[in-house]
Amino acid sequence: MVRSLALDLHNKRHESKAALQVTRGLLDEFGDLPDVGNQLREDTRILNQEVELKANKKTKSIVKGIIIVAAIALGIAWLSGQGGSSSSVKSTPAPTVRVSATPTPTPQKNVGLKAVSVYNGKIFKTPDYECVCPFEVKAGSGSDYYIYLEYVKAPSNSTEKHKRVSGAKDPTEKDMAFYVKAGQTVDIDVPIGVYKLYYATGDTFYGTKHLFGEDTGRYTSDELLDFYADTQYYQGCTITLYKVSGGNFSTETASVAEFPTD
Repeated sequence: MVRSLALDLHNKRHESKAALQVTRGLLDEFGDLPDVGNQLREDTRILNQEVELKANKKTKSIVKGIIIVAAIALGIAWLSGQGGSSSSVKSTPAPTVRVSATPTPTPQKNVGLKAVSVYNGKIFKTPDYECVCPFEVKAGSGSDYYIYLEYVKAPSNSTEKHKRVSGAKDPTEKDMAFYVKAGQTVDIDVPIGVYKLYYATGDTFYGTKHLFGEDTGRYTSDELLDFYADTQYYQGCTITLYKVSGGNFSTETASVAEFPTD
């Protein structure tokens, strides 16, 4: 039965070394028996040869691996030694490394400026004269407008002169400024007089000094606005601040220096 175990280890599991240990144990125990002893000695001899053969194959495999590694190492050493002498082996140039420049950050606009809350029709500069002549301003939908009327002179065709409001002190304020939101209309009254129109346009309002910051568009017109009184009415005007077909009021860009500010 024990010998059957050894045969099983050898035939089915291919564990020659384990089978050899079993047969050696049986040989020590039953070697004196004529038939059994001979059979066990033959089993032990065969198994011993197989164990030694497997050990030799393993050793040769290890030695072969060492030889291959050594050959590779020698090849590397030989290539390294060719650097100081002429050879047909060309060295591969190092690849060119292209480093992209760090993009320059876009400067922030209007740094330090604080947006001012403003509503449509807000008046920033009020004249010290009675406001009697109608003035209508229609704004396009693209941006807001800061309107500035600069007093130039008294109208030549008016039946009345402008009148100071009660309590006005010298020097009196004759100019007027107000705000028009995008897409909206402002109807106000202004004093009798001839005025030069200035207007600034943009999206975010930072007050009457900085207007719309770095994005401010400044404009003016050589054509003056005439507000006067006739025998029946106070005459004013209407302007539309966007391009219209058949328009009769042209404007041009104004410089920062000529645009009136507080």
